[in-house]
Amino acid sequence: MAFNFGNVASINTNAGGSYLRAWNIYNDVKFDGISEEISGKRQDGGTWRAWDFTFSCPQGSYKERIFEPNEQGQERRTVKNANGHESEMPSDMERVLYFAAQVVDTYAPDKYDKYVAMCAKISTFDQFIALLHKILDNTTKTSSLLLAGRNNNGTVYAALPNFVRVNSKTKEAYTSERFLGDALGFSAWELQQKNAYENAKPTAMDGNSDVPAVDNKDDENFDDLMNDL
Repeated sequence: MAFNFGNVASINTNAGGSYLRAWNIYNDVKFDGISEEISGKRQDGGTWRAWDFTFSCPQGSYKERIFEPNEQGQERRTVKNANGHESEMPSDMERVLYFAAQVVDTYAPDKYDKYVAMCAKISTFDQFIALLHKILDNTTKTSSLLLAGRNNNGTVYAALPNFVRVNSKTKEAYTSERFLGDALGFSAWELQQKNAYENAKPTAMDGNSDVPAVDNKDDENFDDLMNDL
């Protein structure tokens, strides 16, 4: 069988289109904007809506999908750890607001006060997304981005760290970690996770797969070309 290798000339070996890896801090990160609305059907028959917020740097890109909270998404949940201790978790709405606050504070700091003032005057999620477009579109600032990881069926994907928590005494939500900024760093627990991820053994490949030999006897100029290398 003859193959066409001529299109090698059109291959771009830069990895600009790749996704950023977990457990890293990236520099020179741009905010590439907010996607159009994405929607789908929920299990209860309703419709969910979301928007992708994209960040990119020379090593690749990262997308954070922000979902429009439903009624339950404005309520906090309580979880128990392995020792039975209960903790209150921020609501989905609080997570959205704290995420957006860091993005605006990083990429449009001169407009942050106006953003806060406008948020007090809006009441729908469409208005909120429109406001973020107005504030963030065409920003040219760069920053650093900290990405943690999430394990999905044994595969670790890049994800934002736990950046908002609830104070157990005052019950107020607060920024627990910066994922954007100039002085980012991993906590002691995150460093443990980072080291475990980086030191994990790769999946063993099957060494018994048969690879067909390449027959070059019909290529009259192949040997001459090889000698010219």
